[in-house]
Amino acid sequence: MQLRACADEDGNVDYDTITAIIVGESQDIPKPKSVKISHDTFSRYFQTGTKPAQITETIEKALAFYFANTEQEETE
Repeated sequence: MQLRACADEDGNVDYDTITAIIVGESQDIPKPKSVKISHDTFSRYFQTGTKPAQITETIEKALAFYFANTEQEETE
């Protein structure tokens, strides 16, 4: 269960994390947050068949752009 919780979106877990779980050092594993968006919003920005990694990358870039521009507006 802990291995699955520590895996990235592709299901990969690094060696140090695996070792910490086996040894028992890793007990406070943060659970990933989940966000739901409507089908209309999703289909407006993503085509059917878009890979989850591409969706994640697009959302990360959009959020970085948004927050960079929001911070600039606040300092002006």
